[in-house]
Amino acid sequence: MTIFKRISLTLCGLLIAVPCFAQESVQAAFTKGNGYYEKGEFLKAAGEYEKVLEEGYESLPLYYNLGNSYFKADEKGKAILNYARALRLDPRDADLKSNYRFVKDTVAGGIQPEGRFWMAGLVKSYSDEFTVNELLWMTTALYILLIALLFVLVTVPDLYRKAVTVFVIVAALFVINSGIVWQKVRSAGREAVVIASEAESRYAPFETATAYFRLHEGMEVDVLTAKGGWAKIKRADGKIGWVPEKDIETI
Repeated sequence: MTIFKRISLTLCGLLIAVPCFAQESVQAAFTKGNGYYEKGEFLKAAGEYEKVLEEGYESLPLYYNLGNSYFKADEKGKAILNYARALRLDPRDADLKSNYRFVKDTVAGGIQPEGRFWMAGLVKSYSDEFTVNELLWMTTALYILLIALLFVLVTVPDLYRKAVTVFVIVAALFVINSGIVWQKVRSAGREAVVIASEAESRYAPFETATAYFRLHEGMEVDVLTAKGGWAKIKRADGKIGWVPEKDIETI
């Protein structure tokens, strides 16, 4: 066997082994985290779960366990952050939704969201029940159905009235779903949670700027822009200010 072939085989072996070692280390960290959690060492458990995330792995059980660990360690901000991340993977998990709502109810300084038209609230409730991928598949199915109905309208005059009614309903659902998908994609990376025990919002992105309002640990905000270590955020009630980026973490 030539030296070149030996080197090639060695490299191939390494390429196969590295993913295996990575999976083993990830599984070991997850198992170790579970062990720490059972012993009541919640911050150590969270540390092990964070190692799994650093390897690029994510899953509902991982975020769920991480959220539980941080909540038990009385770090509500990080608990809500990880519950919210888990909800993006499975928004209909009953235990997850229950824990998320429970922790949110314990957040200090509750802020009432901006008043919205009742229909907007209904659309949001519908949106929260599905992942982006699920909504995308439904939107695609509605689009195909629209094309089929259009074909019926053109080729079957006897069904025209019924087809028009169904077409209008399906078209409305298609528009609503498309808007929801667009909004979810647009908000990706913009929704954040306050992880500091308390954050001071200022009128401008520097320490000497006048303080505007306070944010409490666990509050969810929208990130509008960021620069120089500061993030311009919008609170649930519509107030906008600047906070240090280190005090928040995007969902």
